[in-house]
Amino acid sequence: MIIHNQILFNPSLDLEPEYTPPYDGIHKSLFAFTTRCAEEGLSKEETKRRLEAGIAKHALRRELDPHEIPDAIRDGYNKVFNLDESPRVEKTERYHKGEAEDAHEQQDCLEDDLRNMSPMPPPASTMEALKELFEPDELLNLGSSKTRTFTAKLSEWSNCSVLTSMPYMVPNPMTARRGMTKSGVPNRPRTQSNTGPRKWVIVEFDKPPIEWQPSLIMELTDISGQLPTLVLWSGNKSLHAWWAIRDADPETVHSFEMEAVRLGADPVFCGENSRHQLVRTPMAIREDNKKVQEVLFWNPECGKEIK
Repeated sequence: MIIHNQILFNPSLDLEPEYTPPYDGIHKSLFAFTTRCAEEGLSKEETKRRLEAGIAKHALRRELDPHEIPDAIRDGYNKVFNLDESPRVEKTERYHKGEAEDAHEQQDCLEDDLRNMSPMPPPASTMEALKELFEPDELLNLGSSKTRTFTAKLSEWSNCSVLTSMPYMVPNPMTARRGMTKSGVPNRPRTQSNTGPRKWVIVEFDKPPIEWQPSLIMELTDISGQLPTLVLWSGNKSLHAWWAIRDADPETVHSFEMEAVRLGADPVFCGENSRHQLVRTPMAIREDNKKVQEVLFWNPECGKEIK
C-alpha cells in the first residue's frame, strides 16, 4: 500500500486488462474479458486488439470461428450497458450531419465567442474547478488512465500534488471507495455499483468538426433553456459540455440527450448506465500530447435543472 498525500492507493488492483486465453472454455473467457473491458471504459476497438494480442501469444485447443470475437464484444458491452433491456439511443436518434451543419450555420458561434460569453473567468487549476462542482465530503474518482483510477474525498484530493496528471474523472460522486463490477470483480475503484446518481449531463462531441461544436453547444443551450456549467477543450479534437441535472425529470433529461446525439454527441454518456463513464478532468494535462484540458466557458452559478 502506498500512501501519497493522505490518499491511499493500491496499484495492484488497477492493472491494465490483458487477455490470457484458457486451454478450455474460451467462449466464456472471451465474454468475461470483453465485459471487464467495457466496465473499464475501453473502446470496442481496443478490446478487440487486446483479445487478438492474447490469442496470438498462446496456443489454443481449437481454432476460433470468425464471428466469436465480434459476438463476445457485442454481448459483453450489451451486458454492461443493458443495451438489450433499455436501449440508450434508438436508431432514429443517431447523428444527423445535416441537422448539425444547419445548427452550425444558424448559430454561427466560434470558440472565441464561447470564451467571451463565459459569465466568470475560467478556473486557474483543476482543484479550483472541482471545488465549484462538488462538495468537500463527496467521493470523486479520478484517473491517470482509463484503467488506473482512484476514489477519494474531494478534501483528500486537495492534498494531492499530482492532480493535474489525472486527466480522467467520473463526473458523478461515488457512494463508496470501491465496488463490484457486473462481472463479479470486487474492490474496484470505479463501477456502476459504487457510483451515485448522475449529477451532470455530459455532451462530448465525437463526430462533427471541432469548428462546428461551439455552435452546437449554443443550439443545445436554446433547446434546454439553460447555459452549460462548463465547456472544456479535450486537448485534441472535441469540446465537452456539462449541463446540471439535479432535480430534472428523467424524461426531460433523456429528450435533451437524444437531441445532443442527433447533433453528434457521443451516446456512450447517455442514460443512468453511463454514470460511471470517464470524462476529461477540467484543467488537467492530457496524457498523450501534454496539453491542458482547458476550460473555455465557466458558469458554476448556472440554473439547477434542465427545463
